[in-house]
Amino acid sequence: MRKILVGILVLLSTLTVAAQPRTGYFVESFTLNHRMNPSFAPRQGYVGIPVLSNIDLNINSNFGASTLLYPLDNGKLGLFLHPQVTSDEFLEQLSKQNYLDAVVGLDVINVGFYTGKSSFWTLDAGVNIAVKTSLPYELFQFLKEGMNGKQELYQMDNLGAAADVYGYVSLGYSSNLDKLVKGLSRGAKAKFLVGMMNVYAQYETLNLSMSSQKWSVSGIGAGRILGGGLNFTHDSETGAVNGIELDPSALGVGGLGAAFDFGIQYRISEGCILDGLRFSAAVLDLGFISYYADKATFLNSDGAVEYNGFENITDGEAAIDEQVDDLLNRAMGLVTFKKQE
Repeated sequence: MRKILVGILVLLSTLTVAAQPRTGYFVESFTLNHRMNPSFAPRQGYVGIPVLSNIDLNINSNFGASTLLYPLDNGKLGLFLHPQVTSDEFLEQLSKQNYLDAVVGLDVINVGFYTGKSSFWTLDAGVNIAVKTSLPYELFQFLKEGMNGKQELYQMDNLGAAADVYGYVSLGYSSNLDKLVKGLSRGAKAKFLVGMMNVYAQYETLNLSMSSQKWSVSGIGAGRILGGGLNFTHDSETGAVNGIELDPSALGVGGLGAAFDFGIQYRISEGCILDGLRFSAAVLDLGFISYYADKATFLNSDGAVEYNGFENITDGEAAIDEQVDDLLNRAMGLVTFKKQE
């Protein structure tokens, strides 16, 4: 479990690819800058190749690969878990509350065209996947120090994650308003949204107490699963969660919604000493997705689990990981769920 978590953090923190770099905001040859401001229009129309024309990947975090990877004495890079990396060296680079977010966009339809000299239209369809995490300082402290540290109580408040998967079809329009104000243009975009899945889990408080004799976990949290495809398996008698399963056959439309983009742009007139200077403003994704009631599962967590079964702690990382997994499986018993009526 610990290896999987660390592996995901390292992978995401090292990705810096973005098919829509923010540096292209004011680049007129960048055909997709209308997605950042609907008043923008490229110099000519375009037709994108389905799926291949644009794959958008954006990573946003307040820590990076240099926080997780360190040069070792042998000249190689090692994880922050390596003994040569001190706790102070690693933990001093973290904030009290850390985050690691990712957005992936895949285009199916991507078309832009002019009608007349200044009226530009766009038609887009695709799928967006957004993941957000909230990672408290104490989580990393626990991963690094574990039972080797002096601290016995880790308070991992506001530990959480959320994921959103939805499809969209959008129609956009932009034109200049030179007849009113030279250099002024406006644009808007309407989006029809199809919600596929929305998952959220957040612990308001999560305390891990550990010593050589016992470990205990207690917490208060809540979560939800909207849409289909992801299910918690549970004990039929107690209602306690005992696993998670993916059901591809249940994937599909979980809800519907709409959103709007609005933008405006002003370019200083040619011949002026500030020729080419541009000002712009935009409001994006102003809207909602409403999920069907029978596609909603709500979760709550309020309780404690105590574990006294740790043995052979000094036998290596494999022994620790195996027993930590056992504790985490028991800790799943903190979570119960109920269907929305």
